[in-house]
Amino acid sequence: MHRADLLVNNVLAHVRNQKKMCSHQYIAYTSMESDLNYPVFGLANYGTSKNSGTYDILATYDFRSDVTMSYYSWDEYDIARPVVNKRTDGQVFAAISNCNAPLRLEWLNELDKNGVAVHHYGGCQKNKKFPSGGSGHDKKLTTAATYPFTNAMENGKTPYYVTEKLIDAFVAGSIPIHMGVDDLRPFAPREKSVLNTADFANAIEMAKAIKTILSNKTAYDEYLEWKTGGTTREFRSTMDLSVVHSTCRLCIRVADMNRWKFNWVHDVDKEQNPYAESNEAVLAAAANEEGVLRLRVRERGLFWFHVIVLRERTMAEFRSEVAKKMSPFGAFQEYYDAKLVRKSALDPITVIDTDDGLAALPEYSELEVVLFYY
Repeated sequence: MHRADLLVNNVLAHVRNQKKMCSHQYIAYTSMESDLNYPVFGLANYGTSKNSGTYDILATYDFRSDVTMSYYSWDEYDIARPVVNKRTDGQVFAAISNCNAPLRLEWLNELDKNGVAVHHYGGCQKNKKFPSGGSGHDKKLTTAATYPFTNAMENGKTPYYVTEKLIDAFVAGSIPIHMGVDDLRPFAPREKSVLNTADFANAIEMAKAIKTILSNKTAYDEYLEWKTGGTTREFRSTMDLSVVHSTCRLCIRVADMNRWKFNWVHDVDKEQNPYAESNEAVLAAAANEEGVLRLRVRERGLFWFHVIVLRERTMAEFRSEVAKKMSPFGAFQEYYDAKLVRKSALDPITVIDTDDGLAALPEYSELEVVLFYY
């Protein structure tokens, strides 16, 4: 999707005194394209665009956006697809159709010159043909699966811009060669699962590393151990972003903005909040207590907040209260982190993961909690 301007009509905001219904309009800019090609979607221009009224909500691949629209998804990608035997007549699979990003082609050409055979199946520098039959995407995955390494370089380097190229290589069971994001922790199933150009001085040094890995089966297999040994929490968190569709998360964002705009409080609004009675009971029980910390918490991707009261103000107590509120399967649920709900993409994300960070929160801070289910 190159770009879309969405006019979001919010007619769900119910005034607490029920005298009228309020309608307010927000403009959301959504894009899955790199801000290198579409600078208007970059955070650098967001403040200007927001202040000028061009748009109110930024929804892009960038994790710092108001609404993150990740390429990753449990539903779309068969991460557990088995690894198949690799061919010996070529080391790197590449299928590049955009020839206007010369840096990655230069890097692949250098690998080829230094003893790492690169087979090009795309429109750029094509020297191989896909086998006949099958759909285009499945044919790509099936072919990539037979190569020890797969090109997963983006058409430019900018923070958080990781497309389907990288996850396609993971699905295929071929070690990706990435260019684009230096810190791949949110996007890689394990620390050792990708060869990133950022970790090498040049393609010559990477070629040496590839040949060393290929000469040692144990070393090669280590890059694919995640297929059977599991993935990191950061990776699962990225995959989980798409559990709630981005359109729904955009609507949640609009609802949040209306709450902030009109100063609505829904903790004990029995007509709307399904947790109203529980929240009312929690607040009543702590009404006369001093030194407690009252917080609003919700699971990421959902709208309604639970109210919890912390007396010890420790992460252990926080995790315990979160497990009580958010799942009937508390024993199978592990807390990962909590993030302050931001009023704008211009505000930094604050991750709460220490006792001191928790104790420093103001009363009724709004937190989104990332949970993992095993």
